[in-house]
Amino acid sequence: SEETEFEVCSRIQIDYAFAQPRTLVLLDEPLAGQPEAARRGILEKIRRHKKSGGAVIVVEHNLDGIKPVIDRILSLDRGRIVFSGPISEFDPLALPARRQPQ
Repeated sequence: SEETEFEVCSRIQIDYAFAQPRTLVLLDEPLAGQPEAARRGILEKIRRHKKSGGAVIVVEHNLDGIKPVIDRILSLDRGRIVFSGPISEFDPLALPARRQPQ
């Protein structure tokens, strides 16, 4: 299947972020819209960066997809922290019920 412009541009931005000499990389939804092979490649880039001593902050709604490469999680609900800690202690079912807008 042919890649979309979004998929290609997103991966180019991710490649650029990791190609620069930096300690911290911030990624916003890096797995969104990516085919499985590209997702594996992105996860590998995160692993390599962490192994070299770098840090990565990822904003991602696809927790199952990013889980293999994260150590800690900060979960927000409408800007409020509802969980902060190791991924091994995170249980999404234990989070408070989502508040209704007032």
